[in-house]
Amino acid sequence: MINFAALGGAGFLEALLIAVLAALSQYVVLRAGVFSLGTVGFMAIGAYTVAVLTVKYHVAPPLAVLCGILLATIVGVALGALVGKLRGAYQGIATLSFVLVVERIIALWESVTGGPFGITSIPLFARYGLLLATAAGALIIVIALELTPTGRKQSAVRIDELAAASFGTNVAWVNLVAMSVSAAIGGLAGAMMAGNQFAVDPTAFSFGLIIATLAAVIIGGYRSFLGPLFGAFVVVALPLLFSRHQILASTIVAIVTILILGFAPRGLAALTRLDGEFLLRLFKGPLRENRAGSSGPSLLMPVSNDGGRVLAAFEIARAYGAVRAVDGVSLTIESGQIVGLIGPNGAGKTSVINLLAGVVRLDDGRVTVGGQRIDTLPAYLVQRQGIARTFQACRLFHEHSAWSNVLLAATSGRSRSQRRERPDRACAQAAMAFTGCLDLADRRAGDLPYAFQRRIEIARALACEPRFLLLDEPAAGMTQSEATDLGDVLRRTAAQGVGVLVVDHNVPWILSLCDIVNVQHMGKIIACGPPAAIRGDPQVISAYIGGYVEAHEPSSECGNANEAGVGA
Repeated sequence: MINFAALGGAGFLEALLIAVLAALSQYVVLRAGVFSLGTVGFMAIGAYTVAVLTVKYHVAPPLAVLCGILLATIVGVALGALVGKLRGAYQGIATLSFVLVVERIIALWESVTGGPFGITSIPLFARYGLLLATAAGALIIVIALELTPTGRKQSAVRIDELAAASFGTNVAWVNLVAMSVSAAIGGLAGAMMAGNQFAVDPTAFSFGLIIATLAAVIIGGYRSFLGPLFGAFVVVALPLLFSRHQILASTIVAIVTILILGFAPRGLAALTRLDGEFLLRLFKGPLRENRAGSSGPSLLMPVSNDGGRVLAAFEIARAYGAVRAVDGVSLTIESGQIVGLIGPNGAGKTSVINLLAGVVRLDDGRVTVGGQRIDTLPAYLVQRQGIARTFQACRLFHEHSAWSNVLLAATSGRSRSQRRERPDRACAQAAMAFTGCLDLADRRAGDLPYAFQRRIEIARALACEPRFLLLDEPAAGMTQSEATDLGDVLRRTAAQGVGVLVVDHNVPWILSLCDIVNVQHMGKIIACGPPAAIRGDPQVISAYIGGYVEAHEPSSECGNANEAGVGA
């Protein structure tokens, strides 16, 4: 057992608690998928705000701490807005530059910050008791955030940003919230640091502190709120533990860190399996009532009769370099109709779905819902126009339970009026019952058989209560009986008034399921009509066996968008 007295007693514990605060600040952004290194910059802002206000203006420490947190948060919001469109390493570079700018401002603004000499005689108000209460309070805030819909959205964005946007998550807003909370906790950490160490100077916020803070979260793990605690202990304790061997100390610390990451690549906290998802299941168990009788199509909310809204694409096009993946495609999907889209590999079918869902921008053409253009909207706002989708490769959040996947969509993908009409949990429960996977609610999504993962993904899309459902190869990997059962689900979905677009390579299944079938080849629609007409079309047969096909005008049965009475 480690001898705390040998490590400095109360001094070690105080340093540990400050490190925990810093690690919690770093953890919040990493957990949300934001690769920010700005924590040390926020700490510097909090520390110097407290130092300047208490020493130069004799402001009471509690008020000075609040000012430090507020200023750090304001800067965090501004920084989050500036780097919100960046991803990955670009976020890291931008936020690292922010820390360097803060450090230079502190070093050069001598009249306020004392320049390289810093500020001394800071009141020592942050002792062990206050630090313990502050660290505990910050940890409670972080845990509470994880249990909220916003916290669950942050985790979803980290795992798969595109999937999160597909059910209405505003990724930019979620990242901004994470950056703001991180800045507030970072400012608090810096304020406590100033109130504990009597003096601050620019060297306290050097590159070494950035590395130590980041290492604490990586060692501890950024998938569990316990990660910052474990990681901070390792980062603070190891240098002190080997302080008698100065020459070997840094090498020993590096070796121990590598060993920890080698045996626990997700961090030490992963060994406990205690995270926000565990607490959510513990305190808000997914289904406590009505499980036995919760099945059947009546559970889905039928789409309101608003004049028969139509999702229409007009001559949409998208090129990737010299390849025209989508070349002047027009199609319509009416309420309650199942429309198929088939074609050989590379025909551009998935690209059509991406264009309809707003994931990819059009080069030409337009997409409308009820006559209103939606092709200029980001993906999450397209979803809020009543369009839900699944993906060619199943994109569930595998770390979460099946229930959490569907509940998150019910929370994020519906309007306030929809949520007032039916609670999120009731909606998620209905969607899972409708797709026949309610009994799998407590299972981890990544542990389910592939066919049931597909069912959960469709349930997640239905939990958004969409007007139109876009399915990209939903029957892929399913047996014939599983595909038949899925077809029954889609027919019942259409019977509720939802327009369905299905892309799949199982041609007999598509022909037996759909009202209208479109055939795409080399980016163009080469045939369109009822299944009976498509089955014997010679150009369709030629396209599937690899023959050369001349593009031609679609038949009148295609449901041309203009003829369907849809405005531009």
